[in-house]
Amino acid sequence: MTQYNLGTAYSDLPAGDRATNLERAIGCYEAALQVYTREAFPFDWAMTQHNLGEAYNDLPTGDRQANLQQAIGCYKAALEVHTREAFPVDWAMTQHNLGMAYSDLPTGDRQANLQQAIGCYKAALQVFSLTRMDFYAAEVTGNLEAAQEDVQQLESDKDMPRGS
Repeated sequence: MTQYNLGTAYSDLPAGDRATNLERAIGCYEAALQVYTREAFPFDWAMTQHNLGEAYNDLPTGDRQANLQQAIGCYKAALEVHTREAFPVDWAMTQHNLGMAYSDLPTGDRQANLQQAIGCYKAALQVFSLTRMDFYAAEVTGNLEAAQEDVQQLESDKDMPRGS
């Protein structure tokens, strides 16, 4: 628990170098996962995976693609335990973060990444709307609309004649 809490403290630290703080947070979360195994502490393991994903997602240094792929892997791992049925709010928050990671991927099939993001946002909205978590619903709705606009822009760019 101490490593998990220390990781959260480093992640939230407003002072100092952001990259260094997040790298320290990543180290703490990875240390926590040595104790918080999926088998022994499934909820804590999933929460640590979620927070580790956030740290990779927010990391301003290194290979952006690799950081986001790490974040996606962590979020997907968290969703193995944080199911909609067992932990709907945690599931929705992880879906939202997963959507943001897909939306931000700088390489690969941009349209496919955006479609993945849209699916995650829609899933999260189902829970946030039902639970009346209006703040989260508004944030997810904004991200959903932005992703849908990006898809429309990609589609209109495909339809534009080249070399005019």
